[in-house]
Amino acid sequence: MSSLEDCIKQKYISEQVDNYGYIMYLSSSPECKKGLLPNILTLNDYNIDSAGNLNDLDLKHVNELDLTDNLLCDWNEVQKIIDSFPNLSFLNLSNNLLNQQCCELDIKENYSIRKIVFNGNKIAWSIIIEITQKLPVLEELHVSTNSLHDIENCILKHNNLVQIFLSCNNIRKFETVFRNIIMTCPRLNFLNLSECPVTSLCEIEDGSCSIKALNLTSTHIQSWSEIEKLNKFQNLTELRIQNIPFLQQYSSFERRMMLISRLPKIRVLNGGDQISLNEREDAERSFIRYYLDKDESLQPARFFQLVEIHGLLEPLVEIDLTPETFATVQIFHNDIMVEKKISLRQSVKSFKRYLKQVFKDLPKSIRVYYYDKELSKLTGPEELKWNNKDLYTYNVHDGDTFVIDKKDQFK
Repeated sequence: MSSLEDCIKQKYISEQVDNYGYIMYLSSSPECKKGLLPNILTLNDYNIDSAGNLNDLDLKHVNELDLTDNLLCDWNEVQKIIDSFPNLSFLNLSNNLLNQQCCELDIKENYSIRKIVFNGNKIAWSIIIEITQKLPVLEELHVSTNSLHDIENCILKHNNLVQIFLSCNNIRKFETVFRNIIMTCPRLNFLNLSECPVTSLCEIEDGSCSIKALNLTSTHIQSWSEIEKLNKFQNLTELRIQNIPFLQQYSSFERRMMLISRLPKIRVLNGGDQISLNEREDAERSFIRYYLDKDESLQPARFFQLVEIHGLLEPLVEIDLTPETFATVQIFHNDIMVEKKISLRQSVKSFKRYLKQVFKDLPKSIRVYYYDKELSKLTGPEELKWNNKDLYTYNVHDGDTFVIDKKDQFK
């Protein structure tokens, strides 16, 4: 067991090693040059269970403190730590021993902490609510992996919270989250419920929700009708919704096509670039063709809405919704040009790795630009920024071009 005081002195002031004297912790930061501690202190896995006497340390300039993987279990010690850092804006207490069995909570009001992390503890909703009420300027709250259940008999009300992370908890009822968190936190615009066993969403009135970004990845949403309830979230423009069991019957192309078509307000889907007008139109037309020959009872309402926009498209002899698998392209690096047949099913990250095999002299960091042989004449090149994005989403065709540049050329 150790105190925070001892560990700060051990790591940041001096550390004795055998009988050979002392090793000093040196930093080039402006604070250390003035004889101060760094403004960011990180003490992970130091077996810290108490604050110790922090009065002798000058901590007023420290604004971030990371105490992940320690043994803190007494809220009184947490309060002592907070009191000793008067300008602390970020506090990480992940994977400690804080839970509802701790001594009576007595947290004082604090006007400096804007981000707090309690991941990997077992803190009850009642304690989370009491803490957030004492942190009026708090903007970001992380309480993932806390064995939290549905928030039914209490309300998390806060006028400044912007982001809440609730992933990996036993939350099943989205309606309780909506009623007792979303509706009572007027500035909330980001909510993470990934890996929670949520099975359904709730009907809401248009304009009654401030959420702009929502993560439902690896939840248990059970049908398209539930997903389409998100259309009522007037401000929702960013959505992550991967690893949903009922969507696994579709190919990755079909999943994206259907999500884009059914959720017209979503601008960013599963990270990456914004959905372009061309991609949305292609998706909607593919959606019409997908359901064109289905029985009318299987055609969703969105099918008929899109038919009104794009018309009843001519049926294709062969309806192939999958993108091209390969394309023959030209690749330029400095004065060298090679022509290669590349897989369009690979990610941008894999493609950059492939380029480093083709051009042995490439540096570690590169930028790659895509030139559509027709569109680039009007719009210019497009940089391949997103490592997880597949090449086929750029609509690469035979005869298109890629140009490689070093990143340091743009500094």
